[in-house]
Amino acid sequence: MMCICWAAVEAIGTWVAAFGTIAAVTTALYFGVYQNRPKLKIQAGITFGQNVDLKDRRWIISIVNTRTRVATMLGFYWSIGRRGRNGNLIPDIEQINSEDHPPYKLEDGDPKFITMDFERLKRLAKYLYEIDPKNIQENRIRTLRVFVKTTSDDQFDASVQESMLLGLIEAANAVYPNMK
Repeated sequence: MMCICWAAVEAIGTWVAAFGTIAAVTTALYFGVYQNRPKLKIQAGITFGQNVDLKDRRWIISIVNTRTRVATMLGFYWSIGRRGRNGNLIPDIEQINSEDHPPYKLEDGDPKFITMDFERLKRLAKYLYEIDPKNIQENRIRTLRVFVKTTSDDQFDASVQESMLLGLIEAANAVYPNMK
């Protein structure tokens, strides 16, 4: 006849309770820390004026806070290729010199729109060339990304849409006509 050892059953119950406690603490920490951080949705290159001449088009960079926590945006930056995550971000000179400069506070659902016209794209192409001529010469601008930094040390990024890339390439050709 087999005897039930109640001490072993109690030990198993203690282990199950300990595992449940650890799972509860981990879940609470996850929701308390990570879910309370800002989350930004970025779209770069929304085009207005599809049927007009390239020089009359406008490209919009849309940044929207999708969480209830206030996000303080320190600014937006450009990155060529995969270098952005490593800290090689190129600040947008135009936003630094404008009257409407960061920081921007974004409440839940608040958008921030940055408008790029052809002249601004030409200045960006010139700036990217001055940093490294290969950005334009070797067509690295096809890997252009937009980065946004917040006060919580978070970085959000998005690829630039094709229509804005084509505008930037055309702007680079206008600034540097002898390059292919």
